Amino acid sequence: MKHVPLLSLVGFILLLTYIFGFMSGTNFGKKTVTPQVCSAAKEVSEDKLLKVVNDWRTSKGKKNYKIDTILCGYATERVKEVKSDWSHKQFKTMNKIDSFITLGENLSKDIFNEAEILNSWLNSPTHRENLENSFTHSCIRCEDNYCVQLFGKY
Repeated sequence: MKHVPLLSLVGFILLLTYIFGFMSGTNFGKKTVTPQVCSAAKEVSEDKLLKVVNDWRTSKGKKNYKIDTILCGYATERVKEVKSDWSHKQFKTMNKIDSFITLGENLSKDIFNEAEILNSWLNSPTHRENLENSFTHSCIRCEDNYCVQLFGKY
């Protein structure tokens, strides 16, 4: 019988331990790096969304919306409402807001790019109608992954 030097036998055992450890996911003597997941959600910029909408309106020969503080107050309420009830139901129950003759509303959910929000509205006949309407005033409020744009005409 042939004798195997002890050093070779120990090396062979260490090699097997390394191989089996590697195959089972164990890293002997290696620092494990855990990938970090970014928890910050991308927020839609209300100002940038309004600019994208106004740029589109200008390209169609329409005037930019004027920001209206009364509409902004209601838009702030509406964005909270749509987070729990994703519908236009609450908007439809609103009567006239102060002295506005007509009102409109566009909603967006789970779109984190201002240009894509505009495209989604343009691809929806009722939302596009609001954008093409003769509304003169508007306000956009976004929170988490929801956006509300209210429109009004005095």
